[in-house]
Amino acid sequence: MSDPLSGMLGMMRSLATGSFEKSRKDIFRDEFDGVIVDTVCTPDTGKWETGIQRDKGNWVIAQQYKTRDLAKQGHDEWVRRLRENPKLEIEDVDVWNINSFFGEDED
Repeated sequence: MSDPLSGMLGMMRSLATGSFEKSRKDIFRDEFDGVIVDTVCTPDTGKWETGIQRDKGNWVIAQQYKTRDLAKQGHDEWVRRLRENPKLEIEDVDVWNINSFFGEDED
């Protein structure tokens, strides 16, 4: 897991070098009923992750994966689960470790 500063620097580096736009070319994305399920290998962490947005609200990073194949399987599973239960509660995986960085470790 990354710390927030490393994540921010990685994202800034990807924007400066153009790698952010390149990373958005290999994605899995589904949109339905106000829900967006978006899975991509992000330049800030270098890992595949599924982000979910509902009704144009905040993005929640629901899961990370080590490989593209696992990311595709995970993406499809999130789409299935959200189609079955659009109100499904989703916990953010805290990819930049913000909770512990600011002293808010999970119980």
